[in-house]
Amino acid sequence: GLVDPRGIVIDRLAGKMYWAIHESNGAIWSADLDGSDAVVFQGGLSEPADLAFDRFSRTLYWAEEGANLIRRKSLDHAGPPELVIEGLNRPYYLAVDPWAGFLYWSDFNSTIIHRATMDGASPVNFITGQSRVRDVEVADGVLYWCDRNSSQLRSRALDGTGCPLAACRICPSRSGQHAHVSTDLR
Repeated sequence: GLVDPRGIVIDRLAGKMYWAIHESNGAIWSADLDGSDAVVFQGGLSEPADLAFDRFSRTLYWAEEGANLIRRKSLDHAGPPELVIEGLNRPYYLAVDPWAGFLYWSDFNSTIIHRATMDGASPVNFITGQSRVRDVEVADGVLYWCDRNSSQLRSRALDGTGCPLAACRICPSRSGQHAHVSTDLR
């Protein structure tokens, strides 16, 4: 069996799946969608925690919690992975928005969702004031996340329209807390 798998992504074009093995000498594995032909895609990683896939450039991104960085590697070109951003604090959850050109992540046990360009430039604290961010996803111009300690699923339109709190749709919760959303959406 697998040891502590995390962050599965699917490459439909190639019929492959990728996942991380979260260990101090971790790796990213790939296999056919039926689980056959499993091989190490990238080894020697320090606690890879989550993966994100840019299907347009066919690039795999991953957060290395143990190394405090995010890397990427093209699925179409051989060579070493490329450092995207370093000096982070246990990056854990990761999402990419190739249409807008942004990368989103949250650190382990964090109250903040960060954003940078997909090459790691211009990092900002994008959404703050959460109780504990768990997972981030982007779809159709909306950022979605789980706020674990407040027992809420939250989302934020990424186009910057509306007032910050009104733009953050909050699913029903017992706590009644609201998200604090940055208005700097450049």
